[in-house]
Amino acid sequence: MLFIKIGAIMKKDEKEKSDSKAEKLKAKSDAKAEKVKAKEDKKQEKLKNQQAKERHKQEIKKEKAAKKAKHGKKGLIICLVVFVLLLCLSGGLLGYDYYLTNDKEVAENVWFMNSNLSNSSPDEAKKAIDAEFDNMLNRHIILTYGESNWDYTAAALGLQKNTDEVFKDAYSLTRSGNIINRYQERLRLWQDKTYIDTKIVVDTTLVDPILAAIAQQIGVPAENARFTLNDNGEMIIVPSVDGVALDSETTKTAILNALSDSAINSVAITADIYAHPERTTEDLQAMNINGVLSTFTTKYNSGQGDRSANLSQASQYLDMTIVDAGATFSFNKTVGERTTARGFRSALVIDSGVYTPGLGGGVCQVSTTLYGALLRAPKIEITQRKNHTLPCAYVPPSQDAMVAWGSSDLCFKNNYPTPIVIHASCGGGAITMTVFGDTAYKQEVELTSDLVRYIPFTTETTTDPGLASGETKVVSSGGRGLESYLYRKVYENGAEVLSETVNHDKYSAQKRVVSVGP
Repeated sequence: MLFIKIGAIMKKDEKEKSDSKAEKLKAKSDAKAEKVKAKEDKKQEKLKNQQAKERHKQEIKKEKAAKKAKHGKKGLIICLVVFVLLLCLSGGLLGYDYYLTNDKEVAENVWFMNSNLSNSSPDEAKKAIDAEFDNMLNRHIILTYGESNWDYTAAALGLQKNTDEVFKDAYSLTRSGNIINRYQERLRLWQDKTYIDTKIVVDTTLVDPILAAIAQQIGVPAENARFTLNDNGEMIIVPSVDGVALDSETTKTAILNALSDSAINSVAITADIYAHPERTTEDLQAMNINGVLSTFTTKYNSGQGDRSANLSQASQYLDMTIVDAGATFSFNKTVGERTTARGFRSALVIDSGVYTPGLGGGVCQVSTTLYGALLRAPKIEITQRKNHTLPCAYVPPSQDAMVAWGSSDLCFKNNYPTPIVIHASCGGGAITMTVFGDTAYKQEVELTSDLVRYIPFTTETTTDPGLASGETKVVSSGGRGLESYLYRKVYENGAEVLSETVNHDKYSAQKRVVSVGP
């Protein structure tokens, strides 16, 4: 019984355990189910909230869209109204600008000098401008130098009226540029005056002669340093002297300033009291002219007055001519054209192989004498020389140099490293040309003229009705021509350094002319 009871008790305990376990499993299952349900409920709640929020957003958007549409319509109306107003304003501004721009009157508050040109017609404005210029032209300006005064009106100093240009500038105010520029200009003119600049025009051809005349009155010419010979025939320097010269450019600028500024009634003339000459004493000292490089003399008949005068005149033009190192020389440019105004007379010249009277007759002897001195200074390069058509009596053949204004010249280049000075003297039947320079470069020269042949003359016979039958008369005795060479040898310290042929010339024969009776 005990066993049965114990067995029953054991079964009861197992049953209770099994029920307890089942209850626990059920409870656990129920808890899990509730948890899943709660989670699902929470998910559904969240979804509902999101949907609600989305609906709220949509409602807000709809409200905003409605408000925006309402405001857009209102803004469009406002824009249309503003546009219409701006269009009307622009039209008004454009129309008013067109009216003012095409109006013939000068703008408001425009002045020239002391004249108010405002709202004046072109004729009125020009008349006022012209009157102001008249006042300017009649204004007196005093030119002063020390205690000397010169009184001139502005018109006398060259001031000119410029009415049209001033009017053009006055009329163009508020009429140039774009519409904005024009309204800005009008606004400025409404607020303040505008003065038109004086358009100064000066005719300098009027002021230049005035300054030239004053320059002569106050000026003291500067004197160039120059070479001369002392009693021993040595080259010496006469010192240069500074002068006083009007500073024309500075003075002219001051006058122009006075013409453009009515407050300036006097102008102080500017002068350079240390006006230097073109060649100073120092310039000539630097040339190192210390002696004779070469000299040459020819003889002439001093009894031939007109010819002698021409020789003397040409020599004076040549005397003390300075030829710088590397520079060129022209006899014709130095002596100048042979005219009566320049002191030349009529004397015999050779023209196409015939002696005939001509202005400056005899000057060829001066050029020939100079050529002889140049030949004896070997570093002088003869660049142009021509022989006479007939032989010369005063030099050997091929040592002459014929000159004629406009056709034949004697030219040379100074190849010495220092300047040279040509001294010309004429008188007592002799012309002497001397080349002075730096004697460190002096060389000895030997010249030889070689006459290689004579050219016979021809005879021409003419009939002279004034002669008796069979009678003859020699009209021209004629003369032989010749062909010649000129040779030169150059020596330094007694040794020959150069031997050359200088010239090869031909001189024409003079025709013999004989007249016979019929």
